[in-house]
Amino acid sequence: AREFQKVEDFFKKWSFAKSLSVKDNNVAESHVCLSSYAYNTMIDTYGKSGQIKEASETFEKMLEEGIVPTTVTFNTIIHIYGNNGQLGEVTSLMKKMKLHCLPDTRTYNILISLHTKNNDIEKAGAYFKEMKDAGLKPDPVSYRTLLYAFSIRHMVEEAEELIAEMDDNDVEIDEYTQSALTRMYIEAEMLEKSW
Repeated sequence: AREFQKVEDFFKKWSFAKSLSVKDNNVAESHVCLSSYAYNTMIDTYGKSGQIKEASETFEKMLEEGIVPTTVTFNTIIHIYGNNGQLGEVTSLMKKMKLHCLPDTRTYNILISLHTKNNDIEKAGAYFKEMKDAGLKPDPVSYRTLLYAFSIRHMVEEAEELIAEMDDNDVEIDEYTQSALTRMYIEAEMLEKSW
C-alpha cells in the first residue's frame, strides 16, 4: 500500500498545473503532459489495488488530455474491468479500442480468459475466431486457455478440434494442457483416450 501511495502522490503532483516562480515572481503556468506510458502505469497501479473508479477516471483524464491510448492502455483497463466482473464495460471498451488502435493477441487472450472465467464459453470462442479473422495468430496461451475451459466442462469434441488445430499450426501441447486433457477424458469416462 505504501508503494501505491508514492505512485499516486507522484501522479497527482505532476498531472495538474502548477506555478513556476523565479525570485518570488510568478512567471508562467506550466502543465506537465504525461505520456501514455505514465498513464498506463497509473491505470495498472489503480487496477492492481482494486481501485476501479480511480483507474477509470485516470483513463478518462488521459483521453481528455488528448493522450492517445495504446493497445497496452486498453488491454490494462479491459483486464481491470473484466477481473471485476464488469463484462458489459469490457464490451464497450472493445468498441472504443477499435476506434483508437488495433487489438493484439494479448487483447484477445485477456478476453478469452475473462469470458471462460465467467462461464461464457460461446463468447470466448467468438473472440478466438475474431482474433484469427483479424489475421492474428493464436499463441500457446490462446489455445491453452480455451482448451482448459473445454476440458473442465467435458467439451470433448471442441477440445479435440482445438487439439487438431494446434497440431496443424505446430503449437506444442505442454504438460499443463496434457494434464487437463487427461483429466477431461477420465472424467468423461473415455479412459482409452486419456493416455
